[in-house]
Amino acid sequence: CAAPTRAQWASSAKLAVLFLVVGNGATSLVGTHIPCSIVSIVGATMPLMASLVAGIGRRSASRTELAGLALGVAGVCLLNVHGELASCGSAVLILALSPLAWAVGTVICTRMDTPAGPMATAAQLLTGGAMMLLVSLVAGEHAVGPVSVRAVGAFAYLAIFGSLIAFTAYGFLLREAKPVIATSHAYVNPLIALALSASLAGDHPSKALVLATFVLLSGVAVITLAQLRATTARSGAYVSDGDRRSVLEKLATRAGERLSLS
Repeated sequence: CAAPTRAQWASSAKLAVLFLVVGNGATSLVGTHIPCSIVSIVGATMPLMASLVAGIGRRSASRTELAGLALGVAGVCLLNVHGELASCGSAVLILALSPLAWAVGTVICTRMDTPAGPMATAAQLLTGGAMMLLVSLVAGEHAVGPVSVRAVGAFAYLAIFGSLIAFTAYGFLLREAKPVIATSHAYVNPLIALALSASLAGDHPSKALVLATFVLLSGVAVITLAQLRATTARSGAYVSDGDRRSVLEKLATRAGERLSLS
């Protein structure tokens, strides 16, 4: 891959701030103080936020999208009514910055000049890693005590699967598919988190939490289907217009040939 230009390094740094510094940083900052089930459910609002960000200054939302947003808000309200979010205090507000930052980055990345191929992911990871290191030094963070094998294994897992594989796959999807497809992973994360928290950490979610999760995911699914239908309809319209133009061009060409022969 060709080396990124200065403009591409700048674009990569901006996306790294959104995806890694704010997105992952907010989760890391409060993730140890909030149950993982809540973290994953708040993260599942990212497609809802992406829909809102993409709709700013553009066409108005359809009735189906509004219904999906209503379901998403209802899911969050269910969490709040039963005290799941209230018990987290102000930390949940910091956590909400994570899906918002990912949503903004997902929407604007296709309009920015970024490197091609795997270099796009590499540039974001390099600039994001440098900025996170600077934040860590400013915050006065340092290693405490001997590094355990468990800590090294967790670091290796996050570096390989969480960064190299998952972030590369997400960047590929953003380049090759619509944002509504790239953000569809939000359906799976809360369900996996609920299952893992129950089986590994012994954190058994309440019925209200499970209900809120499915209501929220239903809203995300409704919005995704609405956007997919809208995208398909627009693509069909473009194809139809192209077919009409090609037919008209053929008719005009034949008419010109007949006039020249006559």
